[in-house]
Amino acid sequence: MNRYLTYILCICLTLLPLVSCQEQEDVQPVPEWVDLSISAAMATRADFGEDANVAKEYELMHTLRIIIFDQSNNIEHNELFEFEEGVFEASEQIFKVKKDETKTIYLLANCESILQNEEISINNLDNVELKTAEGWFSGQPQAEGFLLPATAKYSIHVGDVNQTEDLWIAHAANKISFEFTNESEEEVTISEWRLTPIAQNSYLIPHITGENENTPEEDRWYSKVLAQYNNADLNGDDEGVTNYNVPDDADQDTFNEELDEKIKIAAGENATLYSATEPFYLHESKADSDPTTGQQQYTVSCVINDRVYDAVLPNLPSLFRGTYIKIKATIKQLENGEGQNPFGIIIDWQEGDEVEGELESEEDRQNP
Repeated sequence: MNRYLTYILCICLTLLPLVSCQEQEDVQPVPEWVDLSISAAMATRADFGEDANVAKEYELMHTLRIIIFDQSNNIEHNELFEFEEGVFEASEQIFKVKKDETKTIYLLANCESILQNEEISINNLDNVELKTAEGWFSGQPQAEGFLLPATAKYSIHVGDVNQTEDLWIAHAANKISFEFTNESEEEVTISEWRLTPIAQNSYLIPHITGENENTPEEDRWYSKVLAQYNNADLNGDDEGVTNYNVPDDADQDTFNEELDEKIKIAAGENATLYSATEPFYLHESKADSDPTTGQQQYTVSCVINDRVYDAVLPNLPSLFRGTYIKIKATIKQLENGEGQNPFGIIIDWQEGDEVEGELESEEDRQNP
């Protein structure tokens, strides 16, 4: 009998550590999670009406990658969503994330070819460059499969309850189009246009500068985007973002485009170069500031009847991504050197107020 009791006692003693370990496991703190719901929309309204400012085939989201980093910069989520027809707004997606942390969130639309073989880390994503030579950025959306990249980066604190965020994505480029009116008494020929300065490469992720990620300028830009989406009154606050960086190795110089097919405009007729639905895309660029106005200073030039006419673009504070430069030029009596032409609508992919400037020939400027 004692032998059996001893055997049973040994079994009990053997199981005690297991029970003790189980109790210890039960009291271990369990990570607490909350739901973070994210919806994403393009910063440009997808208006496909007659006066649409977007090229729907190229500027909508066909892919959207959402990457969420935790407070220790570890990847919490890296999810790809695909939209065969392209969308302006991606439906809400729910992510389980650790609570009470500040997350770094990237929204990367139409970027899969760019991200191929790229390390997914905060430092690397912030420094990925878009370069014309790589072929993604061909000026006009003529290449097969061309999709315009659109990106955003956010720093968002997630609390201890489920949270919803409506986020915005900006196209990682600018675009330009021209409208010409020939008020001279003869046919004119436009063979080339130039814009100075334009970078040959730019960042994939916007680099808005400041003491921290939520700078007043960044806040103003996102507020402006939201106001545009809601067709709200901007109260004259349309100065744009001016504190941002372009890559140190960006070659900022004159961008010139010789037209394969010269534009011939008969007297009294109009013509367009590019259009709202097929504009010409340009890199995000940053010019030196004018000492008088404090605004960055950009110059547009057109070669008309083999003479160069140029003008400083008025009311263009910067070429931060998402800017639409729509130029209206009236051509008058160029042959006598009096080609002073009201021109210009500068809009950030939204309708804006018309502004005036002057086109002056290069010869007249050098010999006033």
